[in-house]
Amino acid sequence: MSDSSDEVPKDDTQAIGRGALYLTMTKLWFMVSGYAILFGLPRILGDGVEGKALFGKYQVAIGLASIANALAVQGTTQAIARFVGRGKVKGVRAAAIRLQTILGGGAFCLIFFGAPYIADWGYSDDSLTTPLRCSAFITLFYSFYGIYLGYLNGSRQFAKQALVDFSFSTLKVIGVLCGAFLFKDLLDPVSGPIVGWAGAAFVVLIMGRILCGPAKGGSDVTVRGLFNFQMFTMLVAGAATAVAKADLQVVKIGLEQFHDMSQEAINAAAGEYSAAQNFATIPYQMVFAITFILFPLVTAASDNDIEKLRGYVKQTTRYAAMIAGAVVSLFVACPERTLMVLFRPEYAAGADALRFLALGYFAYSIFFIMVSIITASGRPGVSFCLVAGTFILQLGLGFPLVAKAGAVGASMATMIAMACGLLTANLVAKKNFGQGAECSVMLKIVGCAVIVSSLAHVLLARTTFWGGSGVLGNVGGTGMVSKLVTVGGFSILGLVFVGLLVITGVFSDEDKARFAKVLKRGQ
Repeated sequence: MSDSSDEVPKDDTQAIGRGALYLTMTKLWFMVSGYAILFGLPRILGDGVEGKALFGKYQVAIGLASIANALAVQGTTQAIARFVGRGKVKGVRAAAIRLQTILGGGAFCLIFFGAPYIADWGYSDDSLTTPLRCSAFITLFYSFYGIYLGYLNGSRQFAKQALVDFSFSTLKVIGVLCGAFLFKDLLDPVSGPIVGWAGAAFVVLIMGRILCGPAKGGSDVTVRGLFNFQMFTMLVAGAATAVAKADLQVVKIGLEQFHDMSQEAINAAAGEYSAAQNFATIPYQMVFAITFILFPLVTAASDNDIEKLRGYVKQTTRYAAMIAGAVVSLFVACPERTLMVLFRPEYAAGADALRFLALGYFAYSIFFIMVSIITASGRPGVSFCLVAGTFILQLGLGFPLVAKAGAVGASMATMIAMACGLLTANLVAKKNFGQGAECSVMLKIVGCAVIVSSLAHVLLARTTFWGGSGVLGNVGGTGMVSKLVTVGGFSILGLVFVGLLVITGVFSDEDKARFAKVLKRGQ
């Protein structure tokens, strides 16, 4: 029998579970829809080096904008959720709208009017000017969208929050792919899909406003009080996203500075790297829904129940490691196969980068859970230092390693920085809460992952470490049969991973009871 600190508090089990169920399903749809874009857009942009170059330019432009978008959405969402979660509902949206008019409007002006200078001085690529200007509209709409998302999250209206997220994911697929078709001649092949993305963001902004109703005035929250907390959550969100996106920027700039390559070859290398990056971030995206549930719950517990906080740290890091371990074990074993599920065979050149990135994102998934708990407990400054330190280390290692090893060097730097970030965050969590990730549990999860990864490599790898290919490595060539073998094999091996978690006791009878309660109707 474990003590009470080992468990997610009983009164919160169904709230956490139901919310996690809604938002996890939404996040899965977000991922599926996102990979529909990754499947369709490269085919619209074309094949060969030219197609990879256009895809690389799109990813570079969106990657830079994503950092600003994280400031606008995640930072705002967490700040609003914290105030609402603490019962300060009156006037919070009215204050947020006034604040975002300044912050979001300022970010829009900075990106829109600064685009020529960013393209020229930052990337030595003037053709990025129009895509960057188009991405500024996404940031503007996200700034206000985050207000409504945070209100729904803080008030634990997880079903409505999931509806908004689901709608956005669907509209984004339609917008990006249609934009690529409709605006490629009016603007350019890279700007078209970005305009479609911006259109989806605007529609979902209106939807969020309708679901939340009109903002009410009052004096519970002032613009200054909101800004004082939001500033840190925005910085944390921006830095966290920068860690996830900066390596592609390092590839683009580093290859320009240290290698004698044409602009098209550099953009093509960025396209290959971004293909690996988009797969590597899957575990991070899968555990992201957990943070939406944690934030209002940790906020409510932070003042008076340290045992609840310890339970949240212990259980959520374990769940994050289980989710990330299942995915990473397969990607590390079979990176070429993984990439060719969505991309053409020429993108398999990003396989080495995917191996390093996947390992890095195993650590980063757990790291991000810890940072979210630290932020929600009222220590956003500490969270910012953790994420900023990871970012600085990533950049400090990234450019020298790109100079030495090319694009794969950026993935090595990212892996090292993320691992160091996790170790540091774990120490901080132990100091503040008396609880970090359990080493014995983490070792069991890693052991299960190594077994599954070894099986996957022997059976499915196209290129094994000892030469040749796996038993089923060449079945189906590079066509649809090969994709089906990959998906089917990964699914079976995923079940093996779950079975090993049960055998080792990582997934316990308490977990089974908890999930049964989540799925049970009523209270």
